[in-house]
Amino acid sequence: MFESGNVQATIATVSSDLAVTAWLASAISADLAILSGDDDLPTLPNCAIGPCLRSVASLVAQKFARYVRERLRGFHNEASF
Repeated sequence: MFESGNVQATIATVSSDLAVTAWLASAISADLAILSGDDDLPTLPNCAIGPCLRSVASLVAQKFARYVRERLRGFHNEASF
């Protein structure tokens, strides 16, 4: 098992075929492969992501959260493997 909060370390480890990782499909670089159900690995459950705001969030934070929500809306329908 490899665990790191450093994205560059994770990319280096996965690119060297020493590990697999669970990332959003949009975050996968062209040199990495997206595994399918034919790869003898368990299927990962669906997940959802979205911004969480404090009740006293600034106007900038609120607008950014709205932007992220709008960009992510329907995204799961676009990615099919």
